[in-house]
Amino acid sequence: MSRTRRFVLALSVMLAALGAALFTAPGARDETGHRLRELPTAQAPTVRAEVRPDSGGGWNVPLTVERFLFTPESTGGAAVPGRGHARLLVDGRETGRLYGPWGYVPAGARALTVRLHADDHTVWAADGAPVQATVPLAGIPAASSPPTPAPPNPAGPPPSPSPVEPSNRLLPASS
Repeated sequence: MSRTRRFVLALSVMLAALGAALFTAPGARDETGHRLRELPTAQAPTVRAEVRPDSGGGWNVPLTVERFLFTPESTGGAAVPGRGHARLLVDGRETGRLYGPWGYVPAGARALTVRLHADDHTVWAADGAPVQATVPLAGIPAASSPPTPAPPNPAGPPPSPSPVEPSNRLLPASS
């Protein structure tokens, strides 16, 4: 057997073992039906989500990830540790995907979960649990309130401005 063939065979065996080690117990899935892909806790990605009211209603959702890279160009490809996309679950229902660190959730939601997925759509997991962040939205205003207009003045129009002193007048520019 040639040296190259032995190397390829050894590499194939190692990759197969690694692939098997990256999955949790056979059949382990999240509540949406996606398989869990386990990583040791020290190597697993992490995600934090924050919500900021959007002036048009709803919330903007900036994410902070560690040991994770968004890879929209390879979605649907092989799972590579620490790469993939995020999925938004609003009130427990999957509503969208994020291919970068910002998202949006419309008004009316009560809870948001952001879950990290590998490019092959499996869910990154550590200690048997999906890598995710959950933010309660109940009680957080969905949008900034526009300023309240001042009520009309029942006493009449506001007083006119004071006249400008002659020394403070603006002079037209000379040509």
